[in-house]
Amino acid sequence: MVQQDSSKLEQLQTHMKQLQKGVEAQVIGEEALKQLRLVLGIHDKALSAIYQDRILRSLQFEKIHLRDNGVQDPYENTFKWILEDDEGIMSHDFQEDRKRHSRDMFLTWLSSGSGIFHISGKLGSGKSTLMRYLSTHSLTRIEIGKWAGDRTLVLASFFFWKPGSELQKSLQGLFRSLLYDVLTACPDLIRDTLPEYWRLAEQAPWQIQTRFNIPSCTVNSALQNVFSDVRLYRGHRFCFFIDGLDEYEGTDGQDPTHLVALLKSWVKDSHGCLKLCVSSREHNVFMNALSKDQRLRLHELTLFDMQEYVAGHLKDMPSDTLSEHLRNDLITSIPEKADGIFLWTILVVRTIRRKIED
Repeated sequence: MVQQDSSKLEQLQTHMKQLQKGVEAQVIGEEALKQLRLVLGIHDKALSAIYQDRILRSLQFEKIHLRDNGVQDPYENTFKWILEDDEGIMSHDFQEDRKRHSRDMFLTWLSSGSGIFHISGKLGSGKSTLMRYLSTHSLTRIEIGKWAGDRTLVLASFFFWKPGSELQKSLQGLFRSLLYDVLTACPDLIRDTLPEYWRLAEQAPWQIQTRFNIPSCTVNSALQNVFSDVRLYRGHRFCFFIDGLDEYEGTDGQDPTHLVALLKSWVKDSHGCLKLCVSSREHNVFMNALSKDQRLRLHELTLFDMQEYVAGHLKDMPSDTLSEHLRNDLITSIPEKADGIFLWTILVVRTIRRKIED
């Protein structure tokens, strides 16, 4: 069946090419010429879509977005404060001022800022959860849209993950994932970005499952070409969310210092048309290289988020097993003892519930 379909498509392509030549060689009515060119144009678009799909599937790797898709959504209203005004049931002037300052700084960067915005935090403070929240929230796109103006906005994300596969924790994975996301958003760029594989896609038999082995060196150079193409920036602006810089594992001497230098070079060479939101633990290599003026320290901002989490997960416990006084004490004491480590709060609450329910 596939061979028959392939033969039919090849015959159709041959006939359409002959028609295209005929359009130029023959004198026909103006209206008929318009209709024929319309048909030919539709045919070309259909073939281009097939070629684009073949190349995109060749770039895609297994588990390309497994890490970010696997990050849990924030609990109810937690982290809402970074994009929206948060009145907060439990308020404290100093904490609210710090959150408000961080929110204003981040929203300003989204809507009109440039460069790299750094979200730092302790291990388990919720950085990946926040990064996924920001990279997928509609308000993020609205704010960045103000920065993009009338240019096409391209958003992409990558979450480094040390326990994952080689491509989930390396530059090769970062390059391939970003190139895939960029070309998915802008398929018209595929032909010029990967011309060799476009020619292969044109020549391949009509099999939608066709995939090409695109080596890392080709992916790397293709992405660099995208970032260095001044013409591209005339009509596009790019914003990437890159989580877990500290989970990157370099090869051949490529350490985190190399990674940070690379990201900064992308931004510099874009002439203000590419910016990055990145997250990491507070290692010196990141804290020293990235500007503190565009940084929020997450573990300093989530006290009330943790209080809300504790309150929400203990509110349905029967009063004969957990008194109101003890519940209120836990709502205050657990987040304070967590010292910014949201994961610790989650584990403690689970343990308390398990002991009470058992």
